[in-house]
Amino acid sequence: MRCACIDIGSNTTALLVADGDDGRLRHVDARREFTLLGSAIEGGEIPLAKIDEVCEVVKRFADYARKLGAQRIAVVATHALREAVNGDRFASEIESHCGLAVRVLTTGEEARYSFSGATGGSGAPARPTAVIDAGGGSTEVTWCDGPTGELSTSSFPLGSSSLRAAFLHSDPPAPEQLAAARAFADETFAKLDVPPECATALAVGGGATTAREILGGLIDDAGVARMLAVAVTLDSEQLADRFEIEHHRARLLPAGLTVLAAISARLGLPLEVGLGGLREGVVLELLAD
Repeated sequence: MRCACIDIGSNTTALLVADGDDGRLRHVDARREFTLLGSAIEGGEIPLAKIDEVCEVVKRFADYARKLGAQRIAVVATHALREAVNGDRFASEIESHCGLAVRVLTTGEEARYSFSGATGGSGAPARPTAVIDAGGGSTEVTWCDGPTGELSTSSFPLGSSSLRAAFLHSDPPAPEQLAAARAFADETFAKLDVPPECATALAVGGGATTAREILGGLIDDAGVARMLAVAVTLDSEQLADRFEIEHHRARLLPAGLTVLAAISARLGLPLEVGLGGLREGVVLELLAD
């Protein structure tokens, strides 16, 4: 069966179309647009113009998924719609445009899907594992003790977009701005209490994938420090050109790296990038149904 997931996040609206075979996914296509929903919220509300913009993106993605033969399409939303006071109106507009209901995920649901996507939906991993889903507006850390398969989650209202808005006001960011952002991230994740026997840490999301590509492998505190030393010398357009990434991703890169480095330091583990993420987890559930 061919299924699709459209994920409305704080930074991006993204599409995954995939086939399922014995519980395994085969990616057919994936698309993403930087709709920057989280940073558009004013006074707790999503502006009508932004609702219209995202609706058009979702409709385009849904039409494309159907063209590719997707038999089931799930539309999910995360932090931005959880926080918006007019999230219900937003969901109604999506449904009227596309004929698809929007499911606003709780932090626990978001974490569970991300864990499933990161581990390939293979059930309890052999070793105690943590999955870090660092988004634009929030970060969820989920861990599994291995033998029992029981999941525990901690959610933090901190992501690349919110950290950039609070601390990284210039482009490129000044060293003192990065230092303040890192101190805040360290303080935030000091509340994270993952069992010390946790042996593997997997990061998911666009920011994690970009970080791995730039750092050439694992994401750790030392590698991030080297990257941030470059980031204070180049503005976002220069970063985008140098590392061949999208401009919006380059603008968020210093904040995203800071979040990931703070978590890596707190766990005492380098971060690997998972097999997938939230969208893969949702599609795996559609296939299982």
